[in-house]
Amino acid sequence: MRNRKLLIFCLILLGTSIATAQTATDSPYSRYGYGQLTDPSFGAARSMGGAAIGMRRNNEINPSNPASYSTIDSTTFLMDFAITGQKGIFSEGVNKETKPNGNIDHIAIQFPITKGVGASVGILPYSLVGYQFGNTITNNTLVSTTTYSGEGGFSQAYLGFAVSPMKGLSIGTNLNYLFGTINHTTIVTNTSGAFSIVNINQLHSRGFKTDFGAQWTKSLGKEENICIGLTFTPKTKLSTESLHIKATGSVADTTRSSESYELAATYGLGAGWQINNKWSVAADASFQKWNDALYFDRKDTLNNRFKFAGGVEFTPNLNSRHYYDHIRYRFGGNISNNYLNIKNQKISEYGVSVGLGLPFKSTKSMLNITFDYSKLAPQNTAWVKEEYLRLTLNLTFNEYWFFKRKID
Repeated sequence: MRNRKLLIFCLILLGTSIATAQTATDSPYSRYGYGQLTDPSFGAARSMGGAAIGMRRNNEINPSNPASYSTIDSTTFLMDFAITGQKGIFSEGVNKETKPNGNIDHIAIQFPITKGVGASVGILPYSLVGYQFGNTITNNTLVSTTTYSGEGGFSQAYLGFAVSPMKGLSIGTNLNYLFGTINHTTIVTNTSGAFSIVNINQLHSRGFKTDFGAQWTKSLGKEENICIGLTFTPKTKLSTESLHIKATGSVADTTRSSESYELAATYGLGAGWQINNKWSVAADASFQKWNDALYFDRKDTLNNRFKFAGGVEFTPNLNSRHYYDHIRYRFGGNISNNYLNIKNQKISEYGVSVGLGLPFKSTKSMLNITFDYSKLAPQNTAWVKEEYLRLTLNLTFNEYWFFKRKID
C-alpha cells in the first residue's frame, strides 16, 4: 500500500509539471512550423534508435504502438517517467555556441483490464519551441537591433486501449488530447531611442488526435519469436486562435484571427525479433504526409517526413546469479528529414544512441539510461548546424497490484 501511495503521488506531481511547464529546446529552427517535433520513446526503445512499432513487452509501456498494451500481465501495474538533460552545440561558419538544457520528458501508467485487454494513460510532448537570436544593422550613425525569441509547444495527453481477439494478434488505439500555446516575439530598437517596435504572435491550439495500431506475433521456436507492427494516425484538424499584438512606443494594437491548421497523417511499419532471451532486434519505418496538411490556411508549406530507425539489445544471461549478467546492453540509430520547408532547403537529421537497462534486485522495476547524439544538417552550409548530446534517465516501476493475498 505504501508503494501505491508513493507512485500515485509521483504521477500527480510529474503530470502537473509536464502540463504546466514549457519543455526546453534551443533550436533556432523551432521558429518555423509547429516547432521541433518529438518522437517519444520509452525504455529500451530510446536506446535502440527509437524503434518501437514492432516491440511487444509485458514489462514496458510502448505508446508508439497502442496494440502493445494487451501484453501486460493480469497482476501487473506499470508506471514510467523520464528526465532528459542535453548539451546543444550550434555552429555557423567559424562561430560556435553551446547551450545546456533539460526537462521532464514524459509520464505514463499501464494496467490490465481483463485477460488480453490492457490500458494506458500518459502525457508527453508533441512539439517544442524555444529560441533567441538577433542581428544588428548600422545605417550611417543609426544602429538598430532586432531580437527574435520564442517559447512554448504542444503536449498530448492520451488514453489508450488494446485487445487481443485471437492468439498472436492485438489491436489498439490511443485517444489523444493535444493542447498548447506557441509564442513568437520580435523586438526592434535603435540606439537613439527614437523608436521601439514589439510584435508578438501567439498560436493557441487544441484538438483530438487518434492513433491506431496492430501487432502480429509469430513463434519461430522454443525461445524465438517475431512481431510485426503497423500504426496509422489520420490527419487531424486543430482548433486554433491566433493573437497578434503590435506595440509601437506606448501604443498597442491587438488583432485576433482563426486560420486553419492540421497535423499530418502518419503511417508506420515495424518489426521486432526476440532470440533466446538474449538478443532483441527492432526496426521501424514511418512516413508523415505534411504537404497535405493545412498550415496557416495553406498546403504544401511543409515537407513530407520519412524516418528509419533500428537497434539491438543484448542480455548476457537471465539465469545467472551475477547482477551484471542481467543488465541490458543496447545501441541503435536513426535517420530522417525535417518536416520544415525553409526557403525550399532540405534539412537532414541523424542520431545514434547507446544505453543500459539496470534491473532492481528486489523488484521487476528497471532504470534505463540512454546516451544519444543527434545532428541536424541543413542543405545550405551557411545555415546553423545543430548537434545535441543527451542523457536520459527513464524509470519503469513494475509492481504486483492486482492479486489477492492469502492469509494462512
